[in-house]
Amino acid sequence: MVTYSGEHINESPFSCFVFDANRVKLEGKNVLTAGVEALFIADAREGGPGRLTAELESLNGEVFPAKVESKENNVHFITVIPPIPGRYRLKVLLNKLHVNGSPLLLTVNSIEDHFGNEKFARPTPSPRFVVQESEITRHKVYNNSSSYNVS
Repeated sequence: MVTYSGEHINESPFSCFVFDANRVKLEGKNVLTAGVEALFIADAREGGPGRLTAELESLNGEVFPAKVESKENNVHFITVIPPIPGRYRLKVLLNKLHVNGSPLLLTVNSIEDHFGNEKFARPTPSPRFVVQESEITRHKVYNNSSSYNVS
């Protein structure tokens, strides 16, 4: 029972829960690709109970959604899809307080940068290969067409 100046305070005793946002472990890569889904894990097992939220914010302040999927044992999966190349912050909060490592500064590259600036070159011709028959000295030359040549 809680009292003030000897008087009982209505509805006491009060229940509360204790959490520590600094004990949440945030995991994920900090270099992403524009238009490609990225997954982060927020392990709040040691941080305590509460509501975990996340958002992706560009450095100019534009906010993009982040999907938070809460699993058993207070582990949360955070999914983001950065729309364009640039720098972003991933803000992850437990009960409206930043978790350890939040905001996480992210670099988002273009898909061309991700694949080494090769600009999706035309495909190389399919390789040809030779299969040697065991009892006959002929070779069959196959390619990706529906027919084959015998030489």
